[in-house]
Amino acid sequence: MKSLQKAAEVVGVVSWGRAPNNSGSYNSWPHKTGFFRDGGEYIRFYRRFFLNWYSKVLIDHVDRVLAMANLAVEDFLIAAKLFGIYWWFKTASHAAEQSARYYVLSHRDGYASIAAMLKQHEAALNFTCV
Repeated sequence: MKSLQKAAEVVGVVSWGRAPNNSGSYNSWPHKTGFFRDGGEYIRFYRRFFLNWYSKVLIDHVDRVLAMANLAVEDFLIAAKLFGIYWWFKTASHAAEQSARYYVLSHRDGYASIAAMLKQHEAALNFTCV
């Protein structure tokens, strides 16, 4: 939460330093939440800011782990498993992918930024559920 608060301060909107409170729970249907429903808040400026931050936290973490792993096992190929999160794929919000920190929308490929980071570390990509 401190990271989110700091990111909000950087963009100059301190009130954005909080997680959404209307995204439902693990078993929520996307269309029954304020965040993920069609035309929901995921398309507003705060939500775009939050989803970008949320995804970046995952990518930055994996980037640090791979940097350390490459130091530890210099002569081995490292592979990363990226899970295919396909449920709710046909909804506008891509709720399951966004919840898994893959910031995907109909006009945004959330997998590309992860793949690009893996490529920087020369890590193999194992994509499941294709």
